[in-house]
Amino acid sequence: MTLPLYRVRNVPGHFDSRANCGLWYDKFCHVWQVNNDSWSLTSRGNNNQNLKTDWINSVTGIKIGDGSKIKDMSMRLMEMVSKLNGQVRPFKSQWHFVTGLGRNHPVENGFAWHYTLGTPYLPGSSVKGITRSWAENWQNEESEVIKRIFGPADQAGKNVGNVIFFDALPVHRVQLTADVMTPHYSEYYRNNGHNGTPPADWLSPEPIPFLVVASGETFIFAIAPRRPDEQVDRADARTAMQWLEEALVWNGAGAKTATGYGRFLPDAESEKAVEKHLQDMRHNEQVLMRKEEEEKQAVRQRQTLASMSPNRLEMEQDGYSNDPDGFMKMLTTKWLDRMDAAEVSPADAQEIAQFLAEWYKTNRGKQWEKPKGKNEIKIKRIKKVLVNSDRN
Repeated sequence: MTLPLYRVRNVPGHFDSRANCGLWYDKFCHVWQVNNDSWSLTSRGNNNQNLKTDWINSVTGIKIGDGSKIKDMSMRLMEMVSKLNGQVRPFKSQWHFVTGLGRNHPVENGFAWHYTLGTPYLPGSSVKGITRSWAENWQNEESEVIKRIFGPADQAGKNVGNVIFFDALPVHRVQLTADVMTPHYSEYYRNNGHNGTPPADWLSPEPIPFLVVASGETFIFAIAPRRPDEQVDRADARTAMQWLEEALVWNGAGAKTATGYGRFLPDAESEKAVEKHLQDMRHNEQVLMRKEEEEKQAVRQRQTLASMSPNRLEMEQDGYSNDPDGFMKMLTTKWLDRMDAAEVSPADAQEIAQFLAEWYKTNRGKQWEKPKGKNEIKIKRIKKVLVNSDRN
């Protein structure tokens, strides 16, 4: 019997905090001892040191995860849920928190790792489960409301509710620590009572180490309406978030909640940071939308200018569309004289007169209808050209 192949194929002797902790912890356990063709994680030499504890401690005492990737993932989650009109709340663990304890692992007790971040997380299905359990057992809510929010309990996966529950993710690098449980009837439990060993007081307690998240770690919990535009879905999402908060405070999340594990409280400091980030996101979106609209207007303006005649283009430069007072001066000192100039072709004169008439109707409508004083002279000159062009 030999040790696993990867033991001698460039596998480091200790965990590098830059690596994926979940991959290391689940796949590369290299503290096995082989005695008489039997692999064991129970002892080393004569000091009876627990090798399971050694392997667990290979990932404790340091912060795990890539801080930038964790931040990026949590921010993208917040932004997506915000756009879905959902709810995002950070909660801080009050004591040890363990997730995925029932998964297979050489140290007997498993752990739930986020596949890409390599950090502990709580799957969305678990978040939904603890929220539903709280609603069903501790809320005086009608069953139809619970069924509407979560979906039918007896048809899991076939009919979804109108609320989406997302994975709970850490907001920073995470501190892990080793814990221990001490069942008094290990021999009885190990054989399911089939070897004749009763759960008696003379059996020796057997310490079993396992990995947990240390206290004081903050996770983002997110809930969104399945149909963001439906008012009933948005209201149900808010109700579900309230139930989730109560469940985290009073029941806890993850494994061993009956003994106090997995209790969370709202993290006021992180909540301020979340709200600021969402406000910044909305502000940036508004700035981007304004910029995009300005760019579209600029494109439309360039296209409009490109289609204009030389006379109209020159008028635009003189303030035709955006400077009424300035263009009035140019109309008086430049365009009326050009319209009446002998060297100007009848077609150009007519075009100038039409543009000047449109400008008057848009910017000096009352004066065009009932001209007085200097405007009366100007308008008569414009109308004369228009009348002559109609006769021709």
